[in-house]
Amino acid sequence: MRTHLLTILIFVAGIFGCTIGFVSGDITTDGMPVIFKVRDIDGWNIEYKRVQPAYQFAYAAHSWTTSSTAWMGINEHGFGVVQSASANFSGGSSLENGIFMTHALKNCVSIADFDSLVEYTDTLSRYTLANYIVFDITGDAALYEMSNDTHAVYYPDTSGMLVRTNFSYIGNTERPGWERMVRAKSLLLGAKGDEVLDAEWICRNLIGYLHRDGIDPYPLPFTGQFGDLPTGVMDTDTAGNRTIASKTTVAASVIVNPPAGGDPQLSHMYCYFAHPAVSVPFVMFPNSEESPPYVTGLDSPMFTLSKAKRDSAFYSSSDEGLFDTWVLLDTTGGGIDTYKQHIEDWVFDTVATFLSGAAPSSAMLTEFQDTVITRVYNWYRDGEISLGMAEPVDIPDGQLHIRPNPFNSHASINSDIDGPVHVYTLEGRMITTLYPPVNWQVGKDIPSGILLFNQPGARGTKAALIR
Repeated sequence: MRTHLLTILIFVAGIFGCTIGFVSGDITTDGMPVIFKVRDIDGWNIEYKRVQPAYQFAYAAHSWTTSSTAWMGINEHGFGVVQSASANFSGGSSLENGIFMTHALKNCVSIADFDSLVEYTDTLSRYTLANYIVFDITGDAALYEMSNDTHAVYYPDTSGMLVRTNFSYIGNTERPGWERMVRAKSLLLGAKGDEVLDAEWICRNLIGYLHRDGIDPYPLPFTGQFGDLPTGVMDTDTAGNRTIASKTTVAASVIVNPPAGGDPQLSHMYCYFAHPAVSVPFVMFPNSEESPPYVTGLDSPMFTLSKAKRDSAFYSSSDEGLFDTWVLLDTTGGGIDTYKQHIEDWVFDTVATFLSGAAPSSAMLTEFQDTVITRVYNWYRDGEISLGMAEPVDIPDGQLHIRPNPFNSHASINSDIDGPVHVYTLEGRMITTLYPPVNWQVGKDIPSGILLFNQPGARGTKAALIR
């Protein structure tokens, strides 16, 4: 076994293109460490689910529907793992890459536990050719390159990151995915320098980023042409030079632990089906009581919807790598981004508010994740955000301000624009209407929990927690 120190690592898989990474809580804006994976593979029999094995640890994971193998996930103790197959080893591997990760989720609490598992299986001739990034509730992380009978370990240095694509330094000299590794590295370092790096930033700006060497469609709508391709169309995959998520991307996850030493009850993962540029996130908690609806089983509703929107962007049957960026945003102001970004606003704001309170019970986690996926699925399906109102929520220039947040018996409600503010429960029941500026005295009939504040014409729906 060899131990190494690397500034940044980023991984990709086989002939496909998985990308994995870790960002330390020391450099995120909220102190929360993150691991992430963009999964590329030839197959669509996928799901997200929470699993409670007999006599082992519960975990939330992305997995095949036809087997029990997990391909990224986090368990009830805050031990998380992502994996990318390595294409420059000799030897053999198959589902064993995922089986090994599943075993780790069921049995490991710490990086030390995983290290012991790796050391022991070196002597058993594992059927793995892969790279694994693991982190635990202490905020520490490590990257393991693993052939059938040996391994190397890499730790983040002062950069606070680990990132990779589909090669191992202890393999041969080939470096598949090198360009993508450099690209992801540059994005992360830029966000770190701008002091905006956190799980939300990775979800919005990295895992679905449509840019590769020589081809940049931003800002949208893209009205130019690449070569003889139609206006607005880009090639995501040519001669091994791919976008971070491409035609073979089937899912992506951004997995988050609380700040170092925090309560693993707050560990969670943001989950995407299909290509993250066209899909929307939902949240899962390994310490909930069950899997959320819409995302489990073969051809689940959320998978089917995400796959259909992905297929509308990858429209060409003759060249499957072509991506029509006008599906995201066209020159008439239409496209998935007109509601995708607002759904993401709501998800990230609502999760942040939920996590800012006292550690929730497993029952509360279950109810919360079910509410989030139900709302996200319906908004994503309908192409608009609504909270039981007749009209969709507009998101122009105005900003709604709620202070303090969380609050107890009263809160100051202010807005940059005129007009009423409607207050809803998470279930969509309107409980009152306020007219800012106002110091709202909360009545005794309003229970503690998350409330949603919507002002027509303001940017987004604000979530606030009553303690």
